[in-house]
Order: sequence, then C-alpha cells, then structure tokens
Amino acid sequence: MVERGMDNRRNHRRNPISQAARIVYGDRSVIDCLICDLSIAGAGLEVSILVPIPGTFDLITRYDDAHTCRVVWRTSDRMGVSFQ
Repeated sequence: MVERGMDNRRNHRRNPISQAARIVYGDRSVIDCLICDLSIAGAGLEVSILVPIPGTFDLITRYDDAHTCRVVWRTSDRMGVSFQ
C-alpha cells in the first residue's frame, strides 16, 4: 500500500491516530491541533489555516507529554513535523 505525502522519505512508519494536542511557542502562544499520525520520530498535524505557525515549537499531548518539533512540510491545513 502506498502512503500519502512524505512517507517514502521517512525512516519510521507513522500510525494513524486522532488525538487533540496543543502547539506552544514564543511568548507561550497556544494553538489547538489534531495529531493525525504519529511515529517515534515525528507526527502529522491538522491545524487551522488561519493561524501562522513558526518553524519550531513544542507539541503538548493530552497526557502532557511535550515534544520539541521542527516543521518538515506544510500545506494549508496540515503539517509534518520531526521530533528534535
């Protein structure tokens, strides 16, 4: 099965999930997002198209796990991030 997006460049397979999370950056600005897929090395996120998001930020999950992320790719309402 061929997976969508940048999967052919990944070292770790991402598993589909649907989990609410928060993007936190700068002066502690917070943006709600949805984690659409997840691996040990990164995630696919769905975000509002109206909100500018920096190239690096912290991703906080519903369990208060925190990951520092770097944006690898983005479209109008989705982005792929790698965990730093």
